[in-house]
Amino acid sequence: MMQQPCVTGSVGPCASSFSKICRWGTLRGASLPSVGRHTFTKWFANPSSQPRTPISGNKNSLDWAIQRIRGGRTDRPFAGGARRVAVMWFRNDLRVHDNQALAMALRDSTSLLPLYCFDPREYSSTVNGVNTTGPYRAQFIVDAVTDLRDSLRALGSDLIVRIGKPEEILMDLAKKVGASKVYCHSEVTYEEDLTEKRVAAALNTEDIQLKACWGSTLYSPDELPFKLGDMPATHGEFRSAVASLPVQQPEKAPGQLKGKPLGCQDISPGDIPTIAQLGLPPLSRIPGAPKCRGGETEGLAQIGLTLAVHGLPLPKAHVCGGAS
Repeated sequence: MMQQPCVTGSVGPCASSFSKICRWGTLRGASLPSVGRHTFTKWFANPSSQPRTPISGNKNSLDWAIQRIRGGRTDRPFAGGARRVAVMWFRNDLRVHDNQALAMALRDSTSLLPLYCFDPREYSSTVNGVNTTGPYRAQFIVDAVTDLRDSLRALGSDLIVRIGKPEEILMDLAKKVGASKVYCHSEVTYEEDLTEKRVAAALNTEDIQLKACWGSTLYSPDELPFKLGDMPATHGEFRSAVASLPVQQPEKAPGQLKGKPLGCQDISPGDIPTIAQLGLPPLSRIPGAPKCRGGETEGLAQIGLTLAVHGLPLPKAHVCGGAS
């Protein structure tokens, strides 16, 4: 939840007939079958704004019309222009408060598909037989994903949950809903960075852009007055070097999320797995040990308790569901 003060290390094939266009809904409030081919092409096949490359090899008015309402994209219906579909890929940022990637996705899109992937590579064993992710951390993540799904549903959306490699799942879902961009936060470990590169490479083959942003520290790495390799050796020197830099302001929690894209009615939300389904042993309860539950709701409650000890109220912007 809290930022740290230092920087760390298409749905369907191309259509060539008017009957296929009719399946895609309405046009200016009228049913396409009742519009008529001549009127349809008169509205959308203005030669002055025809794209350079038609959908088919024949440069007829219908081809130009189809491509214009697609916003120039030829592989996904309505993926461009007025319809801007995006996928929000949640990673370690399992929250709606102060989530820069989510805020960017909401600003840039007209419909949004939130997604979380349980990557099997993160729950496998090393060559020494040690679990990459232990059962306690895995349960914490399961709790956080469950809490995030509840928060997104309360905001009018949902969280798609899948078990599999993100580069495969993201490409498949982005193609199905006609998304042109996928938003996420960049992470810091070697494995997480490698996964991000794999996702970017896979999406690039389908002309889908990965928009990754940095939201893990109080200062943006691009704004630091020194290179990361020249990081000051002590905290005092660091504080002096960044004293004049503005601290990144937290993003407010959205009051409502964008609706899910058209064409995703057949996409199941998916079940959130148990740690046993992730291949991990059950938790061994330690007598007297406090139970640490994951999730944004629990995190905000813990912040509130800490502030209350010092007689300070929890800021309204960080109250669950708060928008000011």
